[in-house]
Amino acid sequence: NRLLFAQIIQDGFSMEMVRDSRYKLVRHTHGPVKGREELYDLEKDPLERTNVISQASGRVASLRNQLQTFNQYASLTGTRIRPEQVQKFDKDTERALRSLGYIK
Repeated sequence: NRLLFAQIIQDGFSMEMVRDSRYKLVRHTHGPVKGREELYDLEKDPLERTNVISQASGRVASLRNQLQTFNQYASLTGTRIRPEQVQKFDKDTERALRSLGYIK
């Protein structure tokens, strides 16, 4: 069973998601509904209209655990990059990336 992870970070708002072949768990991590979780049964509700989090506590616990494990591993990757591995952009490249919205 493959899992898919995603994260959205915008000004004043962020959320993370994990999904398997049937369910999708969404966790709001920052913003007006911080702490809110949503679970969608994508097999029965592919348009994600009905939050079934109160009806599938076993699936929620499993997906929460998977998301927590993923976040732990992801947080380690930043500490594994040595300073000499980081390349600085020249001014033209930085300006181009900034104009495209990749850098703020």
